[in-house]
Amino acid sequence: MIEQYFLHAFHQPNDTFGKEIAGAEPSNVLPTFPESYFNPQTTSSMSSKRHVLRAIDEKVRGIYSVWQIGVSQDLLRDRTYWSQRADTFNWSDWEVDNWQHALDVEKYFTLEMGMRSSGAVQGLDPNLRTYLFVF
Repeated sequence: MIEQYFLHAFHQPNDTFGKEIAGAEPSNVLPTFPESYFNPQTTSSMSSKRHVLRAIDEKVRGIYSVWQIGVSQDLLRDRTYWSQRADTFNWSDWEVDNWQHALDVEKYFTLEMGMRSSGAVQGLDPNLRTYLFVF
């Protein structure tokens, strides 16, 4: 939780965080966060395939081979699993509008761009929420 606060607070574009500290009350300095920063099961809204492609591109900044991508329908379980096996400090996830789009995005980044896959995904249920994650 705390690492997400610092990641967000100190890596904002056009950030005024450091400029406001001198003479400011603490309540005026600390940013507010959506629930998704603290609860990995919660995401703000579903994302389209195009939005997720763009967001992942912006996150990895052209260095694909050091990042890992995966598809999940149980985000809390998968985040717990990977946090015990790898550095997930830079974890991001998106709820996608359908499972096929998630698989398409994962396939694009692994086969075309050289990103590492978190493993084979089988038995996706079209009635459950589907997430893409990158770390």
